[in-house]
Amino acid sequence: MARLAGTARRHVCENSPQGVAVRELVQIATERGRLRADLLEAAAAAELGGWQHSSTSYWAGEQTALLLVAAGADRARVEQLAATTRAHLANASGPGIGHSA
Repeated sequence: MARLAGTARRHVCENSPQGVAVRELVQIATERGRLRADLLEAAAAAELGGWQHSSTSYWAGEQTALLLVAAGADRARVEQLAATTRAHLANASGPGIGHSA
């Protein structure tokens, strides 16, 4: 999952053509001849949820998630999983350095 997210983020940062990026992501997410959409969805949800939680910290998250959707992740499932990511991040953002009590 980390490799998928990192590869998608790299393509977003490099402004790669979508076809090139999608081909590489599909290659990474294919296992024994079968596309693992669940892996694409998990990676996309982590990126999208992070971006929705903090668009500054996860500035490329939305575009990265969209690229993973283009590679085969189900958009509805990604949005559902992203809500869980947002909740985890919100709970982790308790009082501490940079956070008010």
